[in-house]
Amino acid sequence: PSTKEQGDTWDWSKKVEIRTDGTVKQATDTNWTNLKTTGVETVPDRPLKYKKTGGLVTVMGSIRNPKNTVIFATLPEGFRPPQDVAFPVVVVTGSTTAGEFTVQKGGGLFVNGAPANATCHL
Repeated sequence: PSTKEQGDTWDWSKKVEIRTDGTVKQATDTNWTNLKTTGVETVPDRPLKYKKTGGLVTVMGSIRNPKNTVIFATLPEGFRPPQDVAFPVVVVTGSTTAGEFTVQKGGGLFVNGAPANATCHL
């Protein structure tokens, strides 16, 4: 990629890889990485993990028995938002309800609105 829009200079730090399937991978893209959790159970076959694609960070997985507003994992630097961000999350006990999943600017992850013995699908 050029250092200027429509330019002809090359910035090697902005390297891209064109894959055989036709997709493009940026130099800053990562593969899925498992995220260590504390104080919660992970659901088999749905470990908590994260990755970055095109500057967008994705967190995915399921946890059981979280304590509301207690941090259960922390994203490493480079994967954290510039401010706290909250998203809706699916909470399952005997029925399915909605809760809130928060990613703090310091990387901390927690849920709110989850009753006891709940499973949260992030």
